[in-house]
Amino acid sequence: MFRNVTCATAIILAVLAVLSFATPGAAGRVIIVLADGLQLADFQPGAPLSTLTRQGALGLVNTTTNSARNPGWSCLALASGYPPTGSTAAESAYLAAESYAGAPAKAVYERRTGLPAQGEVLHLGLAPLLQGRKNETLLGDILQTAGLSTSVLGNSDRPHEPRRWAATIAMNKHGTVNYGLVGAGLILADPMAPYGQRSDWESLARESRRLLKLTDFLVVDTGDGTRLDEYSQYLLPGGWRTQRTAYLNRLGAYLHFLRDELDCYQDLLIMVSLRPAPAERAGGNTLAPAWLWGRGVEAETILTSATTRRPGLATLYDISATVLNHFGLPPGEGMIGRPCTFAKEDFQVLLATQQRAMNNMAVRSPLLQGYIILQILLLIAATGLLFLRSTGLAYMRFALLALAAVPLAFLAVPWWGGGELWQSVAITLLMVVGLTGIVLWFGRHHPLDPFLLLAGTTAGVLLIDVWMGARLVIDSPLGYATIGGARYYGIGNEYMGVLLGASICTGAGLMDRFARTSWFFPAALFGLVLITLATPTLGANFGGTLTAAVAFPYALIRIAHVQAKRPSLVFGSSKYALPVIVLTVASLAGGFMWLWDWQAGGASSHVGLLFHSLQTHGPQSLLDVIQRKLALNLKLIRWTIWSRVLLTSLACYALLVFRPVGLYRKIAERYPHLAAAFSTAAVAAILAMLVNDSGVVAGATTMIYTTPILIYLLLRQIRPLSASRDQDIISARD
Repeated sequence: MFRNVTCATAIILAVLAVLSFATPGAAGRVIIVLADGLQLADFQPGAPLSTLTRQGALGLVNTTTNSARNPGWSCLALASGYPPTGSTAAESAYLAAESYAGAPAKAVYERRTGLPAQGEVLHLGLAPLLQGRKNETLLGDILQTAGLSTSVLGNSDRPHEPRRWAATIAMNKHGTVNYGLVGAGLILADPMAPYGQRSDWESLARESRRLLKLTDFLVVDTGDGTRLDEYSQYLLPGGWRTQRTAYLNRLGAYLHFLRDELDCYQDLLIMVSLRPAPAERAGGNTLAPAWLWGRGVEAETILTSATTRRPGLATLYDISATVLNHFGLPPGEGMIGRPCTFAKEDFQVLLATQQRAMNNMAVRSPLLQGYIILQILLLIAATGLLFLRSTGLAYMRFALLALAAVPLAFLAVPWWGGGELWQSVAITLLMVVGLTGIVLWFGRHHPLDPFLLLAGTTAGVLLIDVWMGARLVIDSPLGYATIGGARYYGIGNEYMGVLLGASICTGAGLMDRFARTSWFFPAALFGLVLITLATPTLGANFGGTLTAAVAFPYALIRIAHVQAKRPSLVFGSSKYALPVIVLTVASLAGGFMWLWDWQAGGASSHVGLLFHSLQTHGPQSLLDVIQRKLALNLKLIRWTIWSRVLLTSLACYALLVFRPVGLYRKIAERYPHLAAAFSTAAVAAILAMLVNDSGVVAGATTMIYTTPILIYLLLRQIRPLSASRDQDIISARD
């Protein structure tokens, strides 16, 4: 009896063990299919690829890299999970037995690398490809080191021009791929195809079946999309549509073939377009479709990731992270992507996301350039009028108020301006004129009221918007451009600077406006702004947090000195009081962001990545970040027009402190808290420039309110709009 029970138990355990390997949780193979030149219209109902949307998850991938936008750079970005450096030698991959420059590719590889050729596919351009890279790892290297085999299939060759970009994704650090076929045997001569040749899709299917039995990770370059895109300049619209329809039909059939060959509970199929269609690229679009099917993918969903936190949007670096996550492997050094996740949204969300991004791209540069040039001219003109005491001072006051109203007006552009430049300009002008008129009407009782209303309203709207998901900031011309790929969530450096400057002026200005205002109000406002900037799920701006953590205590110290009349009664006579307070608050802010990130699972924001990198790779990671920020800011100082705004604002502020003689002293005596805000904003602007990527922009926007307010008050001091009324107000206040 006992023997029978033992046998039965053993059989049951064996069956359960076998079944456990077939559960949906078991990881199988990953196949990446590269299909260049796709667009969302190819997935709409009735389009050649429409059936895919019902079987997997569709999304948009930002293909922006630091370098030229071609498939070679995109493949290198996908391979490294990081903005690529080096050269475009990504096309130099050959079969070991192929001939290169009259010699076997194997011999050329060994001559160039000094390594034995181990693998069916060898990369001959390894040295220039990896030029400038530090310790970043490659996707294929991580997989092969973990004992997984990689393979590559297909090419984008043109006549007498081999281009085997896909090998970059599957190769290890020595430039070898375990298995593959990338030669001319996968190309058919076709006089009606671009360049007279196209991919042999039957051979691709046959070789795919063979390689799937040998490998864990397969990259397939379908090729025809790249050739068609580059040949489109020679095609009339009718010819291009015919060629493209044939390509999409073949691609759709091949993807269905792969789906039938794979196990949806174990394997993962990824189709990604390395570039959008040519017509969309011509308009500046960098968002291309990607489609996922298989293990862990929910049908009829759209992609997202922790990198973007935007439904329907991911990056090329997230594709790399998704592959590693599928195999249960950690990201390599330098990789910044996060695994793709899925949101229950429909196809219309993708269309809306792309349309908003394109609208922003179309109007952002002209609007900002116009605003920046106007800001520089008005600051210089107003400063000049102070010395000339011209009769145009009254109009200049209105212009300065209008200048400060622009950041608030820009928040309304994506909702009413549309994608046409004239519409965006019209709505901006209407909003600016309307806001200026409103604050003049409601602020007619005191010289500070107009600017305080503008600054306070702007700060309040920004705080509310960030807490509600930054829906206004995301697509504003002064926000961050989705297509640029620098930021996808939180508050960008442009509006971070606006928020800092507006909150500093509001907190200090109200203490001058209302004599009984307690220092508690600016302290509470500063604390709310600091928490908003520091929280990874809200502002998520580490550079802004550091700037605020220094600027806000400095502002409160200056305010407290004004209140106490004697600085020694507030912080004592120690000369170390200010540095200690600043360092303490900055440390607390950084610690707060780290704790929040850690509770959310780690590495969920830029600061999370930094802490993770510090833990993994040591202090060198921090030095690399500092070096990158300094290099970017030096580049921006030379090339961006924002640096002219910052320098103009600081120069005007410094000049007006001393000239006309004694005038600034009168303003400082009448509005001592606001005078403290002026110097605080200058400190914040310089600090923002030092600790932020594109810090020049943050520094310039920090000064949007302070310098115009100072000039505004100086203009009123010289020639008030209503001298008797203002004098009565000032006398009553004094």
